[in-house]
Amino acid sequence: MTTAVSVGSFDYVIVGGGTAGLVLASRLTEIPSISVAVLEAGQDRSSDLNVLAPGLLTSLYGNPNYDWIYATVPQTHLNDRVIGHPRGKQLGGSSAINYLAWTHASRRNVDDWGRLGNEGWGWEALEPCFKKAENFSAPTEAVVQDLGLEFLKLDLHGTAGPVANGFPREGQYTVLDEAWPRSYDGLGIGVKEDPRDGVALGGYTILTNADEASNTRSYAANTYLRAATGRKNLNVFTDALVAKIDFDTHGREPVATGVRFSINGTAYCITAKHEVILSAGSFGSPQILELSGIGSKQVLATAGIPLIHENPKVGENLQDHPYMPLGFEVNPGIPTLDDLANTTNFNAAFDEYLANATGPLATVALGGALLSLAQILPNTTE
Repeated sequence: MTTAVSVGSFDYVIVGGGTAGLVLASRLTEIPSISVAVLEAGQDRSSDLNVLAPGLLTSLYGNPNYDWIYATVPQTHLNDRVIGHPRGKQLGGSSAINYLAWTHASRRNVDDWGRLGNEGWGWEALEPCFKKAENFSAPTEAVVQDLGLEFLKLDLHGTAGPVANGFPREGQYTVLDEAWPRSYDGLGIGVKEDPRDGVALGGYTILTNADEASNTRSYAANTYLRAATGRKNLNVFTDALVAKIDFDTHGREPVATGVRFSINGTAYCITAKHEVILSAGSFGSPQILELSGIGSKQVLATAGIPLIHENPKVGENLQDHPYMPLGFEVNPGIPTLDDLANTTNFNAAFDEYLANATGPLATVALGGALLSLAQILPNTTE
């Protein structure tokens, strides 16, 4: 049996240096007397151009340096197709590879979390946290007119938080971006209020979490973690693949006491004085729970894992929205991302971004829509 090398003890051990994990690490270590360790299976890529340049985001998917490349089993009702589920494998987690879309769940969805028995979860409780995280740059009047942003209510947005967001500036969007909100308005389903209120529905131009000054992605690793860099009470372990959580099982209920992990094949263990915080994402967290002996008795027995605590809900009922791209031919002269498939065009765009962080790779203009079934099928009787 391999002996694990101890890396010491910390007040809090955070498993997963993703979007949530880094926020927790940064906030907890604001208190100098609290020690925190973060275990992240990926690396620090916060200076990587592929992560920082908004227009290069699609190059991250399917690349094992950035993406876990999860995939479903063959889906019976999709002719046995296998569906990919990209998830960020690096500090910052999926905030490092997402489409930079800054949106929020609906007020009703968030309130439903509380109604399910999660005390303290609800829109009124969380809304101030949404605002606290945000560093919003208001658009110019010209951008408001071009992108149909008259719905904006500036007092709903935070302006002093760590994560920068805003809309594309003049010259960074195309006629297609301008047509998007107008098309929904023409159908009678454009937004009437700022969707940030958790209620408004309709088609509109979505905020992007990009730093306006540098035209780079603004995400957990280069905001929350960077703010904590240099704090002596924070230790971040990268390339740290977690094997299991250790539990003390002598009491009435199992108590997490530490974590076992490996870095480049060497086994390590770490002790938590107060808590082990599991924030490895919707795929990683249930996997680690099961590897640690928490889950369905049948699933664990099949895998040969000793049962610590039975909970048949672990690893079940994952629900995610589908992504179904549709392609349309545009009139000659209208620019699209397809232009970058041309090597000459891409190289020119890449050189422009390297030179002064401008051009097609400097931004992503997002047209989105939050629609009810009644808006999509207004005449349905079912």
